[in-house]
Order: sequence, then structure tokens, then C-alpha cells
Amino acid sequence: MNNYLCMPTYMIDWLDFAVDVIHDPIPAGRVLAVNPDGTLEWDVPQSMHIEGSYESKMRVRSQGGDGQGRATALYFCGNPSKFLQGHNVFGSDDVNALARAVFDRVLDTLALRADLVALSVARGAFDVKRIDITRSFQFRDRREVQAVLSSLAVKSRSRMGRAQTAGGTVYHGKNSRRYTVKCYCKAEELEAGKKHRLPAQLDPTPIKAFAENLLRIEVTLRSKELQQLQLSRGAQLTPTVVRQLHRDYFGRIEMSAQAKIPSEELALMTRAIRDTYLMWHSGIDVRPMMSQTTFYRHRATLLGYGVDIALPYEGASCPVIPLFREVVGEPVGIPEWAYDQALVYDPHRIGG
Repeated sequence: MNNYLCMPTYMIDWLDFAVDVIHDPIPAGRVLAVNPDGTLEWDVPQSMHIEGSYESKMRVRSQGGDGQGRATALYFCGNPSKFLQGHNVFGSDDVNALARAVFDRVLDTLALRADLVALSVARGAFDVKRIDITRSFQFRDRREVQAVLSSLAVKSRSRMGRAQTAGGTVYHGKNSRRYTVKCYCKAEELEAGKKHRLPAQLDPTPIKAFAENLLRIEVTLRSKELQQLQLSRGAQLTPTVVRQLHRDYFGRIEMSAQAKIPSEELALMTRAIRDTYLMWHSGIDVRPMMSQTTFYRHRATLLGYGVDIALPYEGASCPVIPLFREVVGEPVGIPEWAYDQALVYDPHRIGG
């Protein structure tokens, strides 16, 4: 078992925020829309990509104007964990400390001075437009993580309806403009492409092995939702509030039990499908009893009845209890070796 700390088990995985600061506009160019008659329809500044740790980037742009050619705010958009430490497998849940660290590094790169503003950012004097809060749970192996995800895909519901799935990720509110809850295998995300892959410099570290058996639960809160909650200022998003928000939105997901197929429907099934269901219902693992092709064909048919034979029957003793509010996995935080190898930004540890 990995040696890890109890706190923080949560992490900020994305942060869009705006800081009031008078400055000369960042020379990132502008995007214009011109009407056929030559009049200007709209004019917005472009974002500049500021490079952080291991080539991870944060987007920043100037906003507003004081009437004298100077901008009045800086808008930041990106993953503060990746920007500060090069990866997002684990990290800090302190919104204000992360925003201050991002602000300092970006202004240093741009050679801007705003010392008093930086101090106010540390106290939460900025507007939050989007925040992604994550929590990871550790299972025995990747197969067990995938089994839980399969259960969530079939059986989870929320006020937004049934779950949606895409690329192995289970979503609630996938296209919502207010909030989204998504669940995925962290190891698979790291293998999903260049955007998510660990930087080459971090390949020799234990990070990838640590992520192998992690189920990631991610809550995204967008501007409208934050405003309704009256939590759109950094000072309001303390670690305690951040953790409670994750628990609240995570808790909105409900699990229905595996359906029991009525006898009249059983009678209409083919004998092969019926026998598979009855064996599974009696607690037998049917996977070794048939070819892989047959197993997945039978599984696809029975999923239409609300039954997933890839999961143990709930009346039998099983290591995975597919209840969303009782995910059988151990919450994981920051492993001690991450501090020893300088693989984490944690403002609450010396040297963080």
C-alpha cells in the first residue's frame, strides 16, 4: 500500500479567475469582427500562453480599460496544478495560495510589478469564473476502477437524468453551463494523448504507477453556479468550503440497484441469454465460462434490462460495492515521496 497523507485528498484541477490590476495591456494581439460596412462589431484581446513547469501553460489576457490606454484586469485560465508542478495527479486544494503563486509567476514572466495586488490575491481578492475540484480514490487495480465506472455508467442518476459516457468517462451534466460531475480512470487519462500525458522529465518518477489504480471524481462549477452559490470570490473558497462543495455535488448522484428481470421477460429471452443471467444472479462469475465475444454480446443484451454481468451480483459477497455514496476505495492525498522528490506544490509544507 502506498504511503500517503490524509490531507489534502482534494485538488484544484482548473481555475479561471480575474484580478483587478492597472497595467499596460499584454502584447498578445486582438481578435476583431468587422461589419460589411467597415464598422467594428466586436474587439477582444487575445490570450498569451505563459509557460510554467515542464512546459505546462497558463493563458492570461488583459481586460477592461481606464480610458488612458491601460487595462484594468488580468484574466487567468488554466490548470494551476500542472502550471506549478507539471502534473495533476495530486496537488493542493488551497485556491488563494494557488492563485497567488500563479499570479506571481505570470507577472514575473511578463516583468510586471504589482506587489500590493499580489498580497490582496493571497487574501482572496479576485473573481472566480470556473473551478474544477477533484478527489481521487484508490482501488486494488485498474480493472476494479473500470468495474466501478461500468456500474456508474449503467446505474447512476442525478437531477440531470441518467449518466452520459464518452471515452471511458462517466458524466452528469456533461453539457451543462452551470456544473458537471465526471468520473474517470486517472491512469487511462494519462494515456489519452499528448494533452494529458506526463512530461518526459516526470516519466522516471513514481507518479504514473501511483495513478494506475485511481478513480478520479471531478466537480466543475462554472460562473453562473458560483454566482448563485454566492461563492464567486476567492476569499469565499477556503479549503473547507472547497471540500464541502465536492461532497455536496458528488452526493447528488444516486445509484439504483441492479434490476431484477421479471419472469415473463425471462421467458422471452433466448436460452443462452437466460442461462447467463440466471448463473450471474446466483453469484457465479460468468466471464470465464464463455468466450470474450460471447460475454460481451450477452452483456450488451442484458444492459438493456439494467443488468451488468461485468459486476458481481449485489446479493453475493463482492469486493466492489457499486454505490456512488459509498465508493469502496481509499481517498488518497499527497504521497510523502512527492515532497522528497519535489514533485508537488503545497503551500502548507516547508518548501512548497
